[in-house]
Amino acid sequence: MYINVELIYNNTYKFVQFTYKVPNEFINKISIGSIVEVIFRNKKYNAVVVQTNVELSNDIKTNEVRKILYNLSKKQYDFIKFLAISNYLN
Repeated sequence: MYINVELIYNNTYKFVQFTYKVPNEFINKISIGSIVEVIFRNKKYNAVVVQTNVELSNDIKTNEVRKILYNLSKKQYDFIKFLAISNYLN
């Protein structure tokens, strides 16, 4: 399973979402709104899961999610989405 995440930091990159592979031990634990730890450009970052069950072709190599930190409720996830949109943030 693959997911799309948005990194929690001042994203100055052209791409907003990044794709990561979910290890087997996390498959039933990750959902939209989960806060996960990932490696991006050789640094640890926290990221919000914005899409699950992403399909990729087999020849694309992606990094794996390192750990699940927290699962946001629907209200919490909707609130941070509202804040991001109203403040022009990722």
